[in-house]
Amino acid sequence: MTLSASTPADRYAAAELQTVFPYTFKILDAAHLQVFEGDTQVTSGFSVSGVGSDSGGNVTYTTAPRGSGDAALTVTLKRTLPLSQPDDLPTAGALNTDTLESMIDKSRMIDQQLDEVDQRSIRVPVSSSLTGLEVTPAAGQLIGFDATGTALATYAAAAITAGIVPTTLMEALLGDATIAAALTTLGIANHAQLDVSAGGILSVPAQPAFLAYHSAAQTDCTGDGTTATVTFGTEIKDIGGNFASGTFTAPVAGFYLLWTNLYFTDVAAAHTLLNATILTSNYGYSEQWQIGALRETQTGDERVQITMNALAYMDAADTAHVTAVVYGSARIIDLVATVSTQFGGILLAGATG
Repeated sequence: MTLSASTPADRYAAAELQTVFPYTFKILDAAHLQVFEGDTQVTSGFSVSGVGSDSGGNVTYTTAPRGSGDAALTVTLKRTLPLSQPDDLPTAGALNTDTLESMIDKSRMIDQQLDEVDQRSIRVPVSSSLTGLEVTPAAGQLIGFDATGTALATYAAAAITAGIVPTTLMEALLGDATIAAALTTLGIANHAQLDVSAGGILSVPAQPAFLAYHSAAQTDCTGDGTTATVTFGTEIKDIGGNFASGTFTAPVAGFYLLWTNLYFTDVAAAHTLLNATILTSNYGYSEQWQIGALRETQTGDERVQITMNALAYMDAADTAHVTAVVYGSARIIDLVATVSTQFGGILLAGATG
C-alpha cells in the first residue's frame, strides 16, 4: 500500500470541553502516536482509534484537556517511530511482500518525522555556503555570529549593549524616575489632568461638566405664551466653575452634551403646546409637546415632566440656558422647586479648528 506525502503532526487550539482530536496521517501502532498538551507529553487519559488507516483516526480523551474557563491550550498529535529495524527477512524461500512493504513504509515514515522536526529548525538560506555551525554552550551568554559572519560565538549581554548609542531623548526618558516625568520629557502637556486607575479606568478630573437643579419655585411663570427662563439655583457639581445663575459658559470651544429635565404643575386641559429650548449663543435646540394631553391629574397637582438633550457646538465663552413656554390658556403653570428639574452638561470633545 502506498504512503502519502503528509506531515505527521496535527495541532489544535483546544476548545473548552473538547474531547476528540483527529489525526490525519497513518500510524502502524498506537504507541507511535505522541500526544502533547502545550509542550508536555501525556501518555494516558485518552484512547487512539484508526490504527493502520491511511486517513488517520481520532484521539479521544476521557476528560477534556481544557475545562470550562481554562486558559488557552494547544494539543499536538505527532507520529514518532522508534529509530530501529525489528524485521528480519528470510535468506531463502518466499518473500513476504506485506513485511517488505511495512519495512519500506516505516523507513519513509521516519523520513517524514525527521522532516517535520527539520521544518521547525533554524536554517541558513539555500544561497549560503555556511556549514558545520557549532557553538559551545556557556551559562548566561548570548549566541550570535562572530565578526566575520561565518561562525557562531557566545557573548556577554554587556558586550551586545555596549555598542548601542541611545538618542538624547531616549537617554532623558531612561533617566526619568516617574511616568509623570517621562510625559513631561515627551512634551505632553497637562498630563497631570489624566488619571488611570489600577483597574484601567481613565478619568479626566478637570473635564468641564456641571449639574444643577431648580431650588426655588417659579409660580405662574407660563401658560399664556409667556417665555420663562428656568432658574437652576443650586449646583450639584460644577467642575471648572463654569455655571452660575442658571447659565453655563463654555470654557473652551468644542462639542458639549447638554440636557434638561423640567417638572411642571397646574397644567390645565386647555393648555396646548409646550416648547422647551436649550438656548446657546449660536443655536437654539428646541422640542415641543402637547402638554395638555400629557398631564397626570392628581388632586390639586396636574403635572407634566419632560426630558430633552442636545449635542451642541459652542465656542469659548458661549453661554447656554434653558427656557420654556406654554400656550393655550392662563398663566398659571408652575415650575416646581425639586431636584427633578435639572440642567446639566459635559464637554465631549474640544475643537481647535
